[in-house]
Amino acid sequence: MREFGGLLAFDKWTGNADGRQVVFHKNLHQRKLEAAFIDFGHCFNASEWSFPDAPLRGVYGLNDVYKRIESWDDFDPWLSRIERFPARSCRALRTRFLASGTANATSCNACWFPCWSDAAKSAS
Repeated sequence: MREFGGLLAFDKWTGNADGRQVVFHKNLHQRKLEAAFIDFGHCFNASEWSFPDAPLRGVYGLNDVYKRIESWDDFDPWLSRIERFPARSCRALRTRFLASGTANATSCNACWFPCWSDAAKSAS
């Protein structure tokens, strides 16, 4: 269940406008179910390329999966990884989105500029 915290951090970071979707599965001889996280198509507020203030977006519908989250520390290692996400990777992703025609430069800059500036601050 720890992975739900990580996906919540990711969904908030990427502005996922959809509820978290999960497929639970197990192999024939397994006792416990495993979770496979699917459908990342509404990141960056779907086709809007924005970050609206919508606290419940990206959240899984059954809150029991978050019951062990009691502090910010419970989101590690995911928050630490997000904070260290390289600016060059942000630029590469932006270039790919623009080349694919899924975003225009103005909206794409609005999404990716904070990533560049945060990475630049942490690098100095």
